[in-house]
Amino acid sequence: MKLNIIIPTGNSTALVIEDNTYTNRKKINDKILEKYSEIEQVGFIKRDKPELIMAGGEFCVNATRSAINYYLNNKCGKTKISIPNLNTNIIGGIDKKNYTWLYLNTFRGYRTVYCKLLKQNVIIVAFKGIIHVIVEEKYIYEKTTEQIKEFSLRILKDLDLLKYKASGVVFIKFSDKKIKITPIVYVKKINTLFLETACGSGSAAVAIYEYVVYNKIKCRIKQPSGMHLYTKLFFKKNHKIQKIKISGKVHEIKNL
Repeated sequence: MKLNIIIPTGNSTALVIEDNTYTNRKKINDKILEKYSEIEQVGFIKRDKPELIMAGGEFCVNATRSAINYYLNNKCGKTKISIPNLNTNIIGGIDKKNYTWLYLNTFRGYRTVYCKLLKQNVIIVAFKGIIHVIVEEKYIYEKTTEQIKEFSLRILKDLDLLKYKASGVVFIKFSDKKIKITPIVYVKKINTLFLETACGSGSAAVAIYEYVVYNKIKCRIKQPSGMHLYTKLFFKKNHKIQKIKISGKVHEIKNL
């Protein structure tokens, strides 16, 4: 089994090349996570065509950017990645700044709901394959990583979001017109919970939040890794959101 470790915006991702379709991706995922403690997520790609399936069947922006980078061999260009389990295709590429980008076309909408645990309204943003809730960072001041993860699970349970393929809490902080995030993601099928070093779909959710609350269409979002993801919203003629462009650095590729 050939394993490629790609690090988009600091988010260590393992891509397993499938010459044949593996029947037990969860078992492979668990072995990889056990052996390589720095890896946060595992995706499976095809050698002969651009295709990506995550171990838990969820959608992952950074894993998709990793696959784009892999298929383009870290060179400028454009490609289309198939996500067969979600019945969608993602267009992406690498630009002249050496940023790996994609157009996220899986936005399904947002809603405002009351969270009993927080005693306030929150915005939930849904994409095909993952759903996020946006929460102010003040709720996790002076908490340890494990406390933040446990608190996030309580929020997801309170909002009945644990039933989805993947769900996350994105804690946000505004400082000097900058946005900083702390993203926690739970994947149901493989039962993983990570405070991620970077989160593309969480950043896209924050981009939607920024548009809904502040009417902003572009964002620069600082990840826990210290690096940034850049988002831009595109609209249909009826002013509804059509897609979100997400771009950022992919720093390292290791072959194991």
